[in-house]
Amino acid sequence: MSDARGNSDRPSQLSSNPLANYEAAEDAILARGASPELHKAAVLALARSGATEFALERFNAFGLCALDSDEDALALLGRLHKDRADTLNGLPRRMALQESAGAYLRAYRLTGGIYSGINAATMSVIAGNRSAAEAIARNVFKKAHQPVAGESVEMRYYREATCTEALIITGRADDAVRALAETISVDPDNYIAHATTLRQFERLLRAMDEPLDWLDAFRPPLACFYAGRIHGIDSTGEHPDVLGFQIDQHLDNSRIGSAHGALAAGSDIIFAERILARGGQLNVVLPCDVETFARTSVIPFGETWAARYQYCLDRAISVDIATEDSSLLGRISVELAAGLAMGNAIAQAEQLSTRAIQFLIAPRHGSITQSLQAIWQHSGRGHASVTLTPDVPADTPPVMEPSWMLQKDPRQLFAMVFTDLTHFGSLSDQQVMLTVDHVLKPLSDVLKGAGSSLRLMDSWGDGIFAAFDDVSAAARTALELQSAMRRLEFDWDRLPKRLGLRIGAHFGPVNLALDPVTGRDNLYGSQVTYAARIEPLAPPGAILASQAFASALSLASPGGITATYAGRRRLKGMTDAVRLFTVKAGHLSA
Repeated sequence: MSDARGNSDRPSQLSSNPLANYEAAEDAILARGASPELHKAAVLALARSGATEFALERFNAFGLCALDSDEDALALLGRLHKDRADTLNGLPRRMALQESAGAYLRAYRLTGGIYSGINAATMSVIAGNRSAAEAIARNVFKKAHQPVAGESVEMRYYREATCTEALIITGRADDAVRALAETISVDPDNYIAHATTLRQFERLLRAMDEPLDWLDAFRPPLACFYAGRIHGIDSTGEHPDVLGFQIDQHLDNSRIGSAHGALAAGSDIIFAERILARGGQLNVVLPCDVETFARTSVIPFGETWAARYQYCLDRAISVDIATEDSSLLGRISVELAAGLAMGNAIAQAEQLSTRAIQFLIAPRHGSITQSLQAIWQHSGRGHASVTLTPDVPADTPPVMEPSWMLQKDPRQLFAMVFTDLTHFGSLSDQQVMLTVDHVLKPLSDVLKGAGSSLRLMDSWGDGIFAAFDDVSAAARTALELQSAMRRLEFDWDRLPKRLGLRIGAHFGPVNLALDPVTGRDNLYGSQVTYAARIEPLAPPGAILASQAFASALSLASPGGITATYAGRRRLKGMTDAVRLFTVKAGHLSA
């Protein structure tokens, strides 16, 4: 197995936060001096944070390429080339796959370890050398099949997964099904590990041109986005009880493990209660702070609803606020919150290698139903959608929407991208001008070709700011900026070797207005500041994005562009740490 473990793809002692790991490794190098172990830790953290090319450059700069007898270094090199392959096509991709297989193979020949061996076998299959892979897999199976005294649950899980992987490579499909069932039973609730295993097997089976459908039985529970409203809610809960029964009937036929949505009085709360009663995870996304939301969307319908609202909040594993400015609460805040919840459900499903489902509860002709269905379908990822029409008396008057829903919001939704060059401040005047000509100009050329979705562009020194009205275009442009940076032919005799590009991205509501100083349009508001504070946390060569950007990207269906969780960090001026994501280009057939 690969990717979920340490330098040699063994169970890692590092935390699951690659951003924090990279910073810790860099600080340790500065404090204690260079060492192979610290260098490997820094490179691994860079790789996990999505900065593959910079990680490879650091691997070579640190001299890790000379450690021909170090299994961890060789396996790390294999992982870097594998990650590179996922972003390439044609001959460059095949060459990267061969480099990956070769590095893992050298590690296996050096130690005979089962983890380097199974990676060598799998990457050999993907690189097109199945015969060599089968011989390695048979040897790995013999070693991995033997129980290890005193091994942890984690170690046993990955040893069993390795056996299953070897069975797939050697064509023992029926045995592989039984072996995977045994693997899952070792650690049945570790859905992150299951997802890593399933993605590896999907990759392998595609390369072997073998069916994938048998993996579906082992996928983690579904992630669900829920939303809606009902007629006739009151403090007695008479009609809601009927609705709850209808929801239960649908949930009985669905394997939903987590739910994402709001907590307005009525259908939202009823659905959340039913999920919690089944032991599922509740992830709440509100358009404003919890007190304001309660005051406008819960309390007016009775004290019973307020108590049920608090009950759900207390048991939610996360509560996200779409916008902090409650004075501007309006439809754009609701739309942003719904998009964030939908994107979170899709992102979680992808993280767990499972499916996402939309569950709507609304009147037969409710505009909210039609709107949310359209957004969900536009994501183009084949997610299922269930619409439940409440069974309430026909003459029951509809619940009036809160007055703030009619409030006009002057803000607009923009995807914002900030870039910065590392070590620019230490350049001499001569080096600055070289950088302007050889680095900043090619980057500006990328922005000039970004198309009509680019609404604003500005720069200061080495920094660039760009705003888009389409999140897919923002993600593509950010990736093209990184690609352009990698293609540059630097005069390294006159420029520092660690000159790298950091990129931060965010999606949120901002004010578009004329700048009285420049006479040009500009963006104003707290979300611009929020976006600017993400970029300094990005490792060189990585694109770091907010949860809002990642969620919007999941809904936009940009094709091959992914946003993977990179850990929690505290932005400058903020008390609480926030979730951050790495934006990467993925090979569609990988």
